[in-house]
Amino acid sequence: MCVFLTVEFFLPVLSFAQQAAPPAKAPEIQAQAQSEKIVAAPQNIKEASRIYVFLGWMWVSIAVLIYFLRLKIKEVDRLHEIKFFLPDKK
Repeated sequence: MCVFLTVEFFLPVLSFAQQAAPPAKAPEIQAQAQSEKIVAAPQNIKEASRIYVFLGWMWVSIAVLIYFLRLKIKEVDRLHEIKFFLPDKK
């Protein structure tokens, strides 16, 4: 019974995986697609500047996160050095 419920549960997933492939393209469309080259580049100076601003923002945010991580590590080392986390032995 448990096996039947498991198969019944996964049946929609299995039927989705067995769908037919899309039909092949016509030869003239394939020839046209091969002659066109797709170039990934910004279309104008505005897009290029936005890319550089985004990359700069990413690097600045990474640097700030590393700075805060270093501060946190220094604080934990200081607390470990003064044995803040050890229980008192009486």
